[in-house]
Amino acid sequence: MWDRTTFDHQDLARREDREPPPSDDASPSFPDGDDSTAYRLDDRTASDLDAFTPRSSSGDERQALGRAGEESAVKFLVAHDYEIVERNWRCSSGEADIIARDGESLVFVEVKTRSGITSGFPEEAITPRKRQRYEKIAAAYLASHGSSGTFIVRFDVIAILTLGSHRAFLRHHRNAFLSAGD
Repeated sequence: MWDRTTFDHQDLARREDREPPPSDDASPSFPDGDDSTAYRLDDRTASDLDAFTPRSSSGDERQALGRAGEESAVKFLVAHDYEIVERNWRCSSGEADIIARDGESLVFVEVKTRSGITSGFPEEAITPRKRQRYEKIAAAYLASHGSSGTFIVRFDVIAILTLGSHRAFLRHHRNAFLSAGD
């Protein structure tokens, strides 16, 4: 179902005749060993994203793109033996796109989907401030579910870049919030 492939942001930028956006301190810093992997979505999974080709979009189109990206991310996670626990779980701190179990880990998955790289790559939207918000969301979820015991909590990011009909790249950043000192 999944065709594993390598994916290089700069290579994609050259293919689209665009330069990648300049990096700044607000951009995320995923550790070099973040265990991320890029995949080309198969036709059936990418079809969720078919309506979204690289172009400017309205707020409604961006929301629809986000929903389609989340649906593709769920299919990806299920295909990789994750158990989906919650989708779009809300609390006063915000929303967790996907909460899943991966073995003994409870995984909070943020999904970022874009239809082009004009505004940067999807994962570049995860700023340190957003990271803090996601950590508060996880704390609220754990507190509200009042389970005794120890949890292994992990924060993943799934970045999806649509490239046209039946073409999308998905990059799964496992342990996306680890820093070099963690």
